Amino acid sequence: MTSVYVEVIEKGPRKPRISVKGILINVIDVWQTPESEYLKYSTLQEEGNAFCKFLNVKLKQYQAQGAYINFAIYDNKELNYAFNSFPLYTRIVKALELHEYFMEKKLKKLVICGQHLHECVLTRETGYNEMKMRISNIAVAPTLSRAYPPDLNKELKIEKKHYTYL
Repeated sequence: MTSVYVEVIEKGPRKPRISVKGILINVIDVWQTPESEYLKYSTLQEEGNAFCKFLNVKLKQYQAQGAYINFAIYDNKELNYAFNSFPLYTRIVKALELHEYFMEKKLKKLVICGQHLHECVLTRETGYNEMKMRISNIAVAPTLSRAYPPDLNKELKIEKKHYTYL
């Protein structure tokens, strides 16, 4: 059996597949895991924190390239500590307010991501289902979302044309 070693050397951070300038990235429920939750599920806090650390790096990169960032945190939870050094963001949780912000800044696309791809990213007030009725150029970024926990009793659909990979 023969093995092959391949090394890819890149200069600087990779650019996203699409231009992010003028895009609003709405990040849903990237909260600090409350003790009551992680006591029920032993790995929940570790998994959530690891996801938020990853997302923090990606969002900072996109913001440096012209993206706007909004953290929509619901249920009176706190933003995950991984974002403590995040430079500039908004905290809008109402659909109408997010729509007004989008229009005021003359943004060209809304991208939604965050924890709970099959639930919160779709169903929260500033999630996909509500915002697609207000903004026509909308997408969900599954590569910036955590697909936990799926609720197999619900049929939640994202139109194929509304997926984007950043």
